[in-house]
Formats: sequence, structure tokens, C-alpha cells
Amino acid sequence: MIIRKGEEERFAGVKNLRDLSRMIAGQGVGWSDAEILGHNNLNVLTAGNVGTLMDMLIHSRFDYFPRGALQISTELETHQNKPVVMEQGLLLRYPNMTALYVNAHNLPLAERLRYGLKTAFQDGSFEQFFNSHPSSIAAMQNINLDKRKVLNICNPILPGWVPVNNGKFWLEPWPDKYQEDACHKSE
Repeated sequence: MIIRKGEEERFAGVKNLRDLSRMIAGQGVGWSDAEILGHNNLNVLTAGNVGTLMDMLIHSRFDYFPRGALQISTELETHQNKPVVMEQGLLLRYPNMTALYVNAHNLPLAERLRYGLKTAFQDGSFEQFFNSHPSSIAAMQNINLDKRKVLNICNPILPGWVPVNNGKFWLEPWPDKYQEDACHKSE
């Protein structure tokens, strides 16, 4: 999360989702994250783009700006002249995914991509690529994920076909509660 510089102690007092629900998150209009946070009883204020949201955070329109592990370092660097910092003790975590879509009429391309990704995953080259990519390296080194209090939440808009119950597809397996249909769409 990105927070205002000087409010680190305030967030050190957050021990669970109930504590966090007393604060307001900032998210972009139309971003799926806003719906996910709201579904989990977290207060959300939505507005324009990242720059606008940073300015709103600085001016106390909301309390924190949740960002993805692959986004936060770059965004803090972009806005380094602003009085914002990365919150150091919490991790708001929910199952999410990146999908690659192709034209529905281009079945050969879809099949080739499926085959290539499956092969890369099985032979370990996907994990090797992921772990050596500069964004992944920055996320793992700069964020200290292993030293944070993890606050898991449900993703009610996650498609049912996403393999939440298959731990090999995630950095760490999801607790049983987050694998249940009540926590995401079932199709």
C-alpha cells in the first residue's frame, strides 16, 4: 500500500481487516480492485488515474492506495517528489490473474499459446522467466513480502476457471477459505 509519509505508526496499529475497514482506500474508477475491496467490507473512494489518486492521498481524501507488488516500486519512483511511502508492515492479498485473450475465431493461435504456456510451466522455463524478470526481482527484493502481516481477502469476480486450488500456480498456496466457490465466481 502507498500511504502518506509520517503515517507509518497509524498503519502499524492495523492488525486485521476490521482495523483496515476503519480507513478508506483509493482506487481508480472502473478498476476491478475497487469492487473486490468493497465486497470485503473495505471502504473505497474511486477517482481518476494514478497521478490524481496520489494527489488525493496527499490531501487526505483517503488513507491508503493499494497497489500490486509489480506496480508499487515504479509508481513510487515516478512520484518520488511527493510525500508518500510504501507501507512496510501489511500485505493486502487476494487471488487474481493475468489472462491472455485471442480472437475467438483464431483457434490455432489459442491452442499454440496454450501449448507453449503449458510446456513452459511444466519444464520450469516459465518460473525461470518470472523469477529473472526485472519487475519480479524488484517486487521480491524491495517489498519484503515475508516480513509483512498478510490480510487475505476474497475476489468475488475471479472466474471459476482460475485454478485457485492448485498451489503450483501461485507464489504460495491459498488457504482453503479462499479456494471455496463462495469466495469467487463458479461457472
